[in-house]
Amino acid sequence: MTVLGIAIGVTSVVIILSFAGSVQKLMSEQIESAGGNIIVVRPELGRGTEDRNLFEQITNAQSFAGSSLTEEDVETIREIEGVTAVAPLAMFDTGLHGDAMSRVGTVVGTSSELPKIVQLPLRDGYFFGDEEERRAVVIGHRMAMDLFDSIDVVGANMRIRDEVFMIVGLISEMDAPINFNNVDFDRAVLINMERAGELMANLQIQQINVQTENQASLSAVAAAVHEKVLENHEGEEDFTVVYGENINHHTDGLLGVVASMLTLVAGVSLVVGGIGVMNIMLVSVAERVHEIGIKKAVGATNGHVLMQFLFEALILSLLGGLMGFVFGYAFSFGASLFTPFTPVLTREIVLIALGISVAIGCVFGIYPALKAARKNPIDSLRHYR
Repeated sequence: MTVLGIAIGVTSVVIILSFAGSVQKLMSEQIESAGGNIIVVRPELGRGTEDRNLFEQITNAQSFAGSSLTEEDVETIREIEGVTAVAPLAMFDTGLHGDAMSRVGTVVGTSSELPKIVQLPLRDGYFFGDEEERRAVVIGHRMAMDLFDSIDVVGANMRIRDEVFMIVGLISEMDAPINFNNVDFDRAVLINMERAGELMANLQIQQINVQTENQASLSAVAAAVHEKVLENHEGEEDFTVVYGENINHHTDGLLGVVASMLTLVAGVSLVVGGIGVMNIMLVSVAERVHEIGIKKAVGATNGHVLMQFLFEALILSLLGGLMGFVFGYAFSFGASLFTPFTPVLTREIVLIALGISVAIGCVFGIYPALKAARKNPIDSLRHYR
């Protein structure tokens, strides 16, 4: 039971770290698959994520409701030299109606250039244009199943806010609910940006995706984008321009907060396990008082006795850590069969699991070890159970 308490805590930590690493790896692969020449413009509160308190980080997604990005920014970016494609993303939830059922779902207003920047493989049909087909939509695989109970939906009509639209394209099943766009395309309906603005009053752009000619021009174009958008905002830096690995930082920050809070919960199990180690070692000391007296009588020092009992506490703790590590990855790989995330095994995770076990053994084993080391050898020799 002592070992199990530590094992449960380490299991929780391993699961959290392995899936957090999986999400980061997944998003990095998405950016690389798109060519690595992507710039993302997002609204900003005016302070970096690292300067915000915990509550602000948890509620950061709500800040997009007051987005500072505009259509003027999109057109300004489109005219910058080296930019090959620009696709704004404006999302809102509303009522969607198909043949099979109705539901509240996500509508994404964007441009026809989105497939050039983001990998959106179409199973059927085509992606709508900017000017023509103002009532054309592209629908996600899972959304098609939810609304029509079928994936043969190209050419069918659906209603968004009681207005009729024709489905011209069906996105292949992507199974990537977490990505740098913050959109689950499997469960979304994509429409023309201008048409989206007519459906939703005061619709705001949450993100602008920009594609450059190549990776070599990425930093120069990003600087130009920052400069031009800053001019549009009259010097108010209420936006952020990111590229490369920094594209993931917004999601990484939120994941970090969630992981930190879950780790606190796992910490409760570790503390309980640590108390169990201390309790069992105190019992061990009480049962081996005569043994301690004999050791000291034949020359063992306080340090020798201290290290013996501390080492025993470390063995218990490391055994729990090893069990937790195995259980954690067994659970993670089992869960990966039903999710798009493949657990990541890194040296850092191994070291963290090992470090936690050693720390628990040292912290909660030191008091029983000190108590054993301070036993008077004469009194200990007289002690019998």
